[in-house]
Amino acid sequence: MRKYLAWLLAGLVSMSGSAKGDTVAFLGDSISTGGAAHETLRFDIELLSQIFAGKVDMSPGPEYYQTLNETWEPIEQPAMPPRRLDFSRREFDNPFSWVTDNAMLVLGKRYLDTEEYSWGYLLGRKRKVSPHEILIAARDGERSEHATRQVDRLLDATGSKAPRHVFMFFTGNDLCAPQAEFATEAADYAKHQEQALRYLIRNAQPDHSATHVWLLDPLGILQIVSSPDILGRPVKAYGQDLTCRDLQSGRFKSPTSELLKEGMSDKFIFGMMFGQGPRSYCPSLFAVHEEGGTEIQLRLSGMLAAYRQELDKLAKKLADVHPSFKIHHLRETSDLMFTGEDIANDCFHLSMKGHLKLARVVDEAMRKAMP
Repeated sequence: MRKYLAWLLAGLVSMSGSAKGDTVAFLGDSISTGGAAHETLRFDIELLSQIFAGKVDMSPGPEYYQTLNETWEPIEQPAMPPRRLDFSRREFDNPFSWVTDNAMLVLGKRYLDTEEYSWGYLLGRKRKVSPHEILIAARDGERSEHATRQVDRLLDATGSKAPRHVFMFFTGNDLCAPQAEFATEAADYAKHQEQALRYLIRNAQPDHSATHVWLLDPLGILQIVSSPDILGRPVKAYGQDLTCRDLQSGRFKSPTSELLKEGMSDKFIFGMMFGQGPRSYCPSLFAVHEEGGTEIQLRLSGMLAAYRQELDKLAKKLADVHPSFKIHHLRETSDLMFTGEDIANDCFHLSMKGHLKLARVVDEAMRKAMP
């Protein structure tokens, strides 16, 4: 209930006026939505059924405020959420996809994402940005190919005014595919982001101050499937005591077969969606645990390195494209190391502690770039 009230208050605030000059915007994937970050979320069909029925409070708990007060930036209780941006009209393809896409967006916003935990929200609050001026155009599951349409969402929200800071951070989904060979090629990864940035620069209206665009190197996602501390992290899933290695490699009893016997129900649907653990998120990544995993890991590692090289080239290429837009390449995120407690209960996304670690690194890098 508290989260819904906060969403309502944020909506009323956002309707009270247009975006101001200190607006910050986040383009990317679930790393910027707080996807699966809440400590209550886990692979448990009964729990998920209760969450989707609105019977479980998914707002930040006491530990959240204590951690921020002691180590980051004190904020009000309850925390006002950032603004999650709706789809742009330019994204309309047909009525069916429009309805289903918006339904999935609402599903994520209400039940699976905790935006107050996200690194971007934490960074914005640290820098004294009002919650309603923290704009999240990112969406769970999207790749670099969606970057231009995310810019459309941003321009719709600001009335085409250029935010003070724009962060572009595609760090996981471009590597995720049914097989590693179907992951986004490095040249396309950069091309999609270049198209989006040129589109932003062409259509956004800057004010008297520059807009800073931050290209963040993708995280070392292979840590998730190779770090002993992460793989040994104990988790509860489907009523079983497991480790992340068990969950990622499918070494657990899935509830799907039992749910099939019960017939169609909400639990059956949740079982089909979430009954296979995190492997359904990113088959190419978790294939590292299967035969030939070393070769797959080397292939993905090479692609990550290529992504980062292409971002460096892109930042240099666009350095002088427009005097009102300053392009920065933040390499520090590529060196960030995580431990088990930095990973969420799904053994794939970041926990609140992981997001805070990321926010701290970006904040320090920004201070070096803009002393």
